[in-house]
Amino acid sequence: QVMFAREDATKWRSEFNDRDRQKCKLVDAFDLSEVCLTLAQIEALSVGDVVDFRDHYGLFCAATIIETDHSSNRVKIHYNHWGTTYDEWYTYKLAGIVDDDVPNQEHNANNDRMAAAGNDAVNDGETHPDRVRLTQKDLCSRFARFGSITKRSIKRKDLKDRIEHFHNNATSEAFDIQIKPSKFFWKKNENYISNKAQYMGIWLNARFRSYKGSAPKYSQHIKVAVIIHGEQYDYWMHPDSAQEIRPLCVGNDS
Repeated sequence: QVMFAREDATKWRSEFNDRDRQKCKLVDAFDLSEVCLTLAQIEALSVGDVVDFRDHYGLFCAATIIETDHSSNRVKIHYNHWGTTYDEWYTYKLAGIVDDDVPNQEHNANNDRMAAAGNDAVNDGETHPDRVRLTQKDLCSRFARFGSITKRSIKRKDLKDRIEHFHNNATSEAFDIQIKPSKFFWKKNENYISNKAQYMGIWLNARFRSYKGSAPKYSQHIKVAVIIHGEQYDYWMHPDSAQEIRPLCVGNDS
């Protein structure tokens, strides 16, 4: 316990009490790197642990670890607000990745093995140049601390106002936001989008598609739509994710 005063109300002198206080700063956006689990934390997950886990469509969901197979670097995920048909095994580490940039010599062999097993995290960007190559950081980015995203209400006023406007005018086709989709968006659509390199890692004009804020399973996410090569692609994002979504304003770099 920290004692702030003596019983006679005189000040209890201590380094903590004597230090100038800093005002709390309200943060209206979050950085994924600050809420996502590290590889060591994922390797320590056990049955019954609860996390925020991002599905194939971009939605962070409250999820429970229902099985583990750490010898094969994988865990089985159950999405708490969804049926068991959505349960999935997820491989969180590829033996061919030794850091975020450099594959080792076993990389291609592991890709062949994992492709045969049907794993969606296959990393064959070297043998197929148009494929999306995932790093270890990417693989970990689907795990976040429980509640850090799924229990977060929207705080960014500029986006909150636009979502409210969209909710009241659901037929709006205005492209009034920009998104920078995660690597998994590109991985999911790698067989459908050509010349992905010219779009990956840059801000793209987008519009709102759906918002179901009152439904717990959607945890304040919004569905956004982006047009690439004349085709529309949808993805879910939390509006407070500063790395992935922002209002479209004059002066924003595209």
